Amino acid sequence: MSTASSRAADRVHIAEIDAKISSLREVIRALKAEKFRTQERLNSYAYPVLTLPNEVISDIFLKFIPKYPSPTPLMGPLSPTTLTHVCHQWREIALSTRALEKHIGPGLLSQQALPTERTRIVVEQVWLLPSFHLDGGHDGRSSGRLCRSSPSPSAMGIRHINSLERIRGLYHPWPDAPAPSNRNSALFRWHFTLSDPF
Repeated sequence: MSTASSRAADRVHIAEIDAKISSLREVIRALKAEKFRTQERLNSYAYPVLTLPNEVISDIFLKFIPKYPSPTPLMGPLSPTTLTHVCHQWREIALSTRALEKHIGPGLLSQQALPTERTRIVVEQVWLLPSFHLDGGHDGRSSGRLCRSSPSPSAMGIRHINSLERIRGLYHPWPDAPAPSNRNSALFRWHFTLSDPF
């Protein structure tokens, strides 16, 4: 049963609780301020590797992968793709280091166990599409038809081709695509650059 004295005691108790809440809020505010200062100090720290010029990091990346013409895996610890997963800066440097893409050999996308078809497509877009236009044909003429009629960039994953056997190894039965016709084709260096979007 409620009496005047019990109600007065409850009011005093509520006031005590409010005082504790206010005190705890002040502790929380002080802890948040301390956390903010600590985080600012941490954010201001520059990791030594991030202070290197992009050109130096790019050279280090090129030492990371096997020497051309040995192909490198498209995914996994020894892949150039791994370099794109460290931080945003490394991703930008790796994707702008076009020499990394020449190590991705033909057929690696189809032979390698990528988790999903979507992953394969994304990896193709990241590494192969930026280097997928044939500047000159085997006879010196434009071979744009070869690129536009290709069903997938995975067949064109090599940046420089120096032998007729490698050229024939890359050739697939694309409709309307000119095939290398003679051994003089081996003297040509084929170079791929950004082309029409797919």
